[in-house]
Amino acid sequence: MKKWLRRAAYGTVVLLALLVVGIVIGWYSVRAVGFSRRDAIIAKLDAEDPNWRAADLCATRNATLPPPDRNAADIAVRAATVAPQALFDFRFTYLLSGPPDRNHFPEEADLGPMVELHSVCSGALKVARPISHVNGGGLRFDFPEPNPQVDSLPKNKELRYAGSLLLMDAIVRANQGKPNDAIESVRAILNIGKAVGDEPTVLAQMLHMFLANLSVLATEWTLGWGTPTAGLEELQAALANELKDPRLTHIFRGKRAEFFLLSENLDAGQLSLSDFVDEPVGDLQDHVTTRVCRLFGPSQQATVFEVIDRILAADKLTGPERIAAFDAVQVPKNVKDYKTILAAMPFVGWEAIKRADDQVKASLGAAVVALACERYRLKFGSWPKSLSAIPSEILTEVPVDPYTGGPLLYKILPDAVVVYSTGPDMTDDGGTALDTKGGAGTDIGFRLWNPKLRGLPPLSKMGGGAKPLGTPNSNPRP
Repeated sequence: MKKWLRRAAYGTVVLLALLVVGIVIGWYSVRAVGFSRRDAIIAKLDAEDPNWRAADLCATRNATLPPPDRNAADIAVRAATVAPQALFDFRFTYLLSGPPDRNHFPEEADLGPMVELHSVCSGALKVARPISHVNGGGLRFDFPEPNPQVDSLPKNKELRYAGSLLLMDAIVRANQGKPNDAIESVRAILNIGKAVGDEPTVLAQMLHMFLANLSVLATEWTLGWGTPTAGLEELQAALANELKDPRLTHIFRGKRAEFFLLSENLDAGQLSLSDFVDEPVGDLQDHVTTRVCRLFGPSQQATVFEVIDRILAADKLTGPERIAAFDAVQVPKNVKDYKTILAAMPFVGWEAIKRADDQVKASLGAAVVALACERYRLKFGSWPKSLSAIPSEILTEVPVDPYTGGPLLYKILPDAVVVYSTGPDMTDDGGTALDTKGGAGTDIGFRLWNPKLRGLPPLSKMGGGAKPLGTPNSNPRP
């Protein structure tokens, strides 16, 4: 009996030893396969983009930032710093939405508080307005260690406030019969967005898109209330330059760098899974799931690199080729499986990010063409019969509709012309109903009113013969 027990004990020990050996061999085999895929991609990245890692990416970017007096982002932060608390408390609901007929002046109840705030913000505006002549800049950025996902962007909110300050400035100046000055304020908004530049984070680039949209909105308000005679060519060129900015590339170069730093720190034991997931876990579960993530970490790194490479390649394309390339990208989505959670994390919100970039491309493209149409009208006395009729010195090319891959659409209406994209439903709804999101039955675009219909009284006063809240430009041309 004792002999049998000893044999059983020996057998159990041998089996356990074999099991341990098998686990160890399996562990290193799985990781070796992942490392083989990953290292081949890293070698290619090192050859093609030697500054792709987090530290190098940030160091290269930070080294190019201009000094504070020539840095639009630094100037914007200073403007927000000296702004009164009233700016941060003010609700910009009217400025960001307002009535759909943007050729009508605001109600006195809406304009009055803006004018009052505008006066209170005179010091901040004195700092902010010169940004219209400052190109470039950015805020210093470094991925934090050991968890690069920690929010390190506290100053970006000040850029947002500076953008709102200048939007208010454009609105008030346009209502005061100073459309040329309003156009200057629009360029300042756009330059703040450009100063966000290539900051490699989603939050920064979403701010970049927000400011680009503000500039388009302010341009539409300004041209709805009057006729600027200066600054249109420069603003059109700045909007066209912004249209070409590869915002998705900035985001996913940053995501690649952030992901690699995070996954390497996880593999080195500097982080555990609980450091960057929201679900609370116990110590034992955290240890086990972290080990599982480490087991599949190299393979997940390879997967992330491959998917981001496809996204970056697609972002270089235009037209139908760009659309097809993005449609072919299959991003990892399963954040519940510890075998795939690392690979899925960089792509959380992918659809929303892509949707926002398409929307801003459509809005910017429509604004570029609308300004070209306005310049054409000022030169020739009528709207162009088609976009192809606009001379190349006014419009070098018609921007692409990011949804269809074809050129943006143009329509002459009885009271206006409209330049528009079909929006995500890819249905031409005639440009009569515009919406920034391009929902069903609407398009995304820019309506440019006939001069005689600019600067009309507030909508509620149209029947009462009330005096407008500003001085409309009375241009006899169409």
